[in-house]
Amino acid sequence: MSTKNELWFKEPVTIFLTNGQKIDGVNLCFVRFMKKNETIEDVDTFKEFEKLMGGTSVGTLYEVNTTPDGREFYTEVDEFDDYDSSCDYEFVVNPLDEVELV
Repeated sequence: MSTKNELWFKEPVTIFLTNGQKIDGVNLCFVRFMKKNETIEDVDTFKEFEKLMGGTSVGTLYEVNTTPDGREFYTEVDEFDDYDSSCDYEFVVNPLDEVELV
């Protein structure tokens, strides 16, 4: 669990595995630590997106799975051929606090 609020880029993606299989996933990329008393509503997402796309930050791809009771868990995907962006991104705070990593 985070001790500081972290701003992350989060985007649903389709991941194409090396075996030809397609899976639903998410691309997560740490952006920055948030300022004291800053909330997600204070974030200029256009500015953050421009900085992110113009930089060298690389996200991590996770397969997204849901348990029968609705809990999500993420499994990092190490080997893949490609992924397809949904272009439906959002900026979120501490996303890894909300899911279980496997």
